[in-house]
Amino acid sequence: MKQYRILLAAAYCALISSVASAQTVGAIDTSFGTINTWATFNPSVHAVVRGGVSDLIELPDGKILGAGGCLEPVTNAEVTCLYRWTANGGAPDTSFGAGGVSYVMGGDDVGAKVRVVRRSDGRLLVAGSCVAPSTLRICIAVVNENGNGFDTSYGINGKSVVPPPVGYQYVRLSDLVFRADGSVLVAGTCQVMAFNTDSSFCVARIQANGSFDPTFGTNNWSVTTPSGGNMLEKITALPDGRYIVTGTCFTPTSRVCTLRYFSDGTLQVAQSFDVGTNEGKSVYDVRVFGSKVLISGSSYNLVAGRIYSSRRDAYTSAGNGDPTYGGTYPTGGMVSNLNIDLSNDGDAYRGKILRDGSVVFLGVCNPSPSRISCSARLNPQGLLDSSYGVNGRYEYASMPTPFGGDFSSNDLVEGASGDVYRPGYCVDGTTARPCVQRILMGTQPARVCTMDIDGDGLVKPTTDGLILARVS
Repeated sequence: MKQYRILLAAAYCALISSVASAQTVGAIDTSFGTINTWATFNPSVHAVVRGGVSDLIELPDGKILGAGGCLEPVTNAEVTCLYRWTANGGAPDTSFGAGGVSYVMGGDDVGAKVRVVRRSDGRLLVAGSCVAPSTLRICIAVVNENGNGFDTSYGINGKSVVPPPVGYQYVRLSDLVFRADGSVLVAGTCQVMAFNTDSSFCVARIQANGSFDPTFGTNNWSVTTPSGGNMLEKITALPDGRYIVTGTCFTPTSRVCTLRYFSDGTLQVAQSFDVGTNEGKSVYDVRVFGSKVLISGSSYNLVAGRIYSSRRDAYTSAGNGDPTYGGTYPTGGMVSNLNIDLSNDGDAYRGKILRDGSVVFLGVCNPSPSRISCSARLNPQGLLDSSYGVNGRYEYASMPTPFGGDFSSNDLVEGASGDVYRPGYCVDGTTARPCVQRILMGTQPARVCTMDIDGDGLVKPTTDGLILARVS
């Protein structure tokens, strides 16, 4: 069996290498989507589809599933929605929900994150922030695979409501980790009052049936307040059951904070480090490679935004930086103060750490007279990847009308092939519509081939094996 897996992995790696080699690295995939390289909903056919995509997954059969906030067409209420497109990314999948859209749960917090994961039974777990008359909570639903109906064994009729910790009025979802036992770690920022600067990192473990895990944290929550004005961005699982929470802290200047916890929610160690003087910071993505944790984000001042990427010890108390990574360590981890474009006046809005340890950034370049979309990629050593675009950067033409895309607040997602999806919303002149675009990553010399083709952390013949067979 081991020999079979090795041969299968070799065949898969050879296959994706041969396919990717013919593509322009960094370009937008023109074979994806039906309207100006966007997979979206045609306003002449789907007039009531209004919303955006903040998270997505590539399903085992190649279909694209997006999740985000939208407006329910009958009541015009703000709700959480799922969208599904066909495997070629070109058309709404009419076999899903109602014409490709599933209206999941009401009370969506506009602009907040929505997360979606696919369970082993094919059902879709969706989490977001929902509004009550006096509180902001996290709401979770488990939707049937076809987008119609719910898993009634979960919560109450397929849904559960996660109230904020005692003493807090608001908890806004930032991220989640789906665990092998079916439980979910939900992570967010808690506030005593709306717009209160005193905020905390909050994590809860929700059991497979939708209820709090009473063995986790204190009074169902693990709450940590590193300093005033905190904002949790990412939660990352470690192989031994512990987890890392990463975000920004203000002490009083903006800093990147990483906190490591035991599996029961008890804080083990808190770390805080600068990434530049008198600059704001944003954390985009976090990933663990062996004994190292890789963090990507941006550091910005009044002039421009700069690419930020740092590799540090995942398990030591100090979280020491890796001196072999990037160009200017130990001055905070910024890679030679690189901007996303050559003119040094662009902004990196999103960043994604890929499976091989390279990092792709997406944002806006500002050459006169108009702003355009652009991207950059660092290799696994933290330097500009010369095989990507022009010396590591790629500039795109202006977005064509009538569909211009916005992606500034949405995470990038790596597909099974290594290409990157950017979710967001498109505007047809009057209405925001959910849409997704795909950027070609090509073949990288350092790409790590793995049998975990769908990127869910598990190697299974019913998913990874089927994807390989389908591509072959």
